[in-house]
Amino acid sequence: MTQPARRSRRSRVPTLVALLVWAGVAVDGGPLQAAPLTENGRRAYEAARAADDAATSALEEGEKTAGRVKTLAPDRDPVPETLKPFLDEGEAARQALASYRRLAQASATDALRLLADVAKLPVTPAPDLVRRDTLEQHALLAAHEAAVMAARARTEAERLRAILAEARLAAAEGGGGGRSSRGAAPSRGAAASPVESRAGDTVVPNLIGTRLEAAIGDLAAAELKLGAVAGPREGHVVKQSPEGGTTVSRQSAVSLTLSATAATISPQ
Repeated sequence: MTQPARRSRRSRVPTLVALLVWAGVAVDGGPLQAAPLTENGRRAYEAARAADDAATSALEEGEKTAGRVKTLAPDRDPVPETLKPFLDEGEAARQALASYRRLAQASATDALRLLADVAKLPVTPAPDLVRRDTLEQHALLAAHEAAVMAARARTEAERLRAILAEARLAAAEGGGGGRSSRGAAPSRGAAASPVESRAGDTVVPNLIGTRLEAAIGDLAAAELKLGAVAGPREGHVVKQSPEGGTTVSRQSAVSLTLSATAATISPQ
């Protein structure tokens, strides 16, 4: 991991907490203190912080692992056929990991902004209980979404570790060390090597974290079509089928699932 990336991790969480400090909520490096929040609000706060930290930790680990995969074929042109599938799959996993981390950070930020709005509601003579409860529920929803994205980021980091282990074995075995010689099926989302690809094939781009309009453009560039779309069209892509890095026939359809963050929800 490069030095700038480490700095970004250190500076991000204080920025999120600053949203609550700006709202007048006492924060002392841990749970909220003297804040007008119910149990749902406190749970949302802790879940958002934990998800943001988990996604960042997964990204740092995944970036290091992806770097190790690349070092197995340093400055080699052409890249050995036994290693190219692992390099392609590793890059696809790294991009997906970065996208999940961005989505986790965005949802965590949304949760804390909603809690900051709760903290600004008047306590006397009587707080707006209905609005406070609504805001806290939406904050909890955003925190849950952040946790889901963090879990997916962790899955991609683990997939990168598996790719590294297989790539090292393939490099050690040399020309006979490809996946097919061991009888192992390609990992989920793996990109096929040029030997395995057919003339009419194309590689599905990684669309996780993009808006629908950008995803449609990426599909067109890859000579693919948009398939079924689920979720709010103003949201971000959180799931695609086939997955990024998969080799498919040109003009195949790619289905998308979009999800709105809490910022797109307008509490009544």
